[in-house]
Amino acid sequence: FGTDGYAITDLSGFEDKINSAFLQPNGKIVVAGKSYNGSNYDFSIARYNSNGTIDDYFNSLGYKTDYFSTGNDIAEAVYVQPDGKIIVGGYSMIGSYRKFVISEYQENGSYNPGFSGDGQQTISFSSNHDWGQSLYLQSDNKILFAGFSNSSLNSDFAIVRLDPDGSIDNTFGINGKVTIDIESGNDQAKKVIQQSDGKIVLCGTSYNGLSYNIALLRLGLDGMIDSSFGSNGKVITDIAGFDDYANCIAIQGDGKLILGGSYSDSIKSNFVLVRYNLNGQLDTTFGNNGISTTTFG
Repeated sequence: FGTDGYAITDLSGFEDKINSAFLQPNGKIVVAGKSYNGSNYDFSIARYNSNGTIDDYFNSLGYKTDYFSTGNDIAEAVYVQPDGKIIVGGYSMIGSYRKFVISEYQENGSYNPGFSGDGQQTISFSSNHDWGQSLYLQSDNKILFAGFSNSSLNSDFAIVRLDPDGSIDNTFGINGKVTIDIESGNDQAKKVIQQSDGKIVLCGTSYNGLSYNIALLRLGLDGMIDSSFGSNGKVITDIAGFDDYANCIAIQGDGKLILGGSYSDSIKSNFVLVRYNLNGQLDTTFGNNGISTTTFG
């Protein structure tokens, strides 16, 4: 793979960073993140062959940078659809505020004009900042796009659903969007995933005024809170009384949720895995009452 097991690609001559990767069924690897252009950051996307070489069918170079505005544009998530089209989501500084932004590309790296008319879509939840963080493609090709929004004094979990053509799906939530306050302080959704029954799970972090906790939220397929999960659709997990952060989530074959992130023991940060049953309760058969921690040093 690549050279001695790794591949290095200089996209901009400055800083390039991968924030998300997607493995296609044919073994090709699509990555997205940010590249510095000398004055601010742009979306950056690259595609590699299964052996780690750059795939020059994509934009003739194997990579491209993209922008929505003259401010910072940060890609946080990439997803490749079954037909090979690539969707990339994140946030952009539009004027004075950050907003959800999403692009769709053809297999060759060109914009898909069938998506929002020009291949790009901007979504606003509030008159303040909104940060797009995670994408998930439903089986009907509708797109879930989650993150967080400063719709009040603090940030809240936020999610929008788009139709395959990039328009907002008004059958979801309220006019296609949902914002949920988890705890009293800043709440930040980092990942979205969908269960086999269509229910939608968001994971991230919530602040209670003293410390950050791991937070889960489950919605029905219509975007309404699923009250059968946790406490009115929400689950908050405090690992050790200090700051806890969730970064990723997966669903096991039996439907149990595995969440990965970090927790603080007042001295340092450590790895943490948490497993939940279908109803949101901690799975006490996993680790120590549902929680497995690892300290490296």
